[in-house]
Amino acid sequence: MIKQGTWLADTFLSTNPDINFGLMAIPLTNNAEETKLMVSSSTNLMCVNKNSEDLDAALYFVQWFVENAQTYLVELGNSAPPYEGVDTSSLSALHQDMNRYISDNMAFDGFGWEDWPSGFSEDLLAPIQAYCAGQADAEATNDTLTEMFYTRLD
Repeated sequence: MIKQGTWLADTFLSTNPDINFGLMAIPLTNNAEETKLMVSSSTNLMCVNKNSEDLDAALYFVQWFVENAQTYLVELGNSAPPYEGVDTSSLSALHQDMNRYISDNMAFDGFGWEDWPSGFSEDLLAPIQAYCAGQADAEATNDTLTEMFYTRLD
């Protein structure tokens, strides 16, 4: 088991084309119904600056890309497009699992740290390093991180 994503499908398949593999959600609570798959959205694949000097050309290109997602994202890029109406049935088992979690409303978008209070990303480094170095146990590390998190919320 590894914690990765659909981008590893080609690596697995190049090593073993007959591999039986898939994605699974990681339980974050004791309630099985709350277990969802983290899906990092690719809806930010392209964006256009509204103040672009070539706004019409940029919008034309984005529209062309969306219309050709089947070719460039699925067939050539082995990637699941963030657009409806694209046939993704040729993609790997990892993509099929991801699509199933999304269609079953069992996925969430984001990594989680987007919701952390400002500065917590830096705060957690020392306690995590101490834990990894064997200088703190799991309970003490959890307590320290919890206190730091709530202090940042104040």
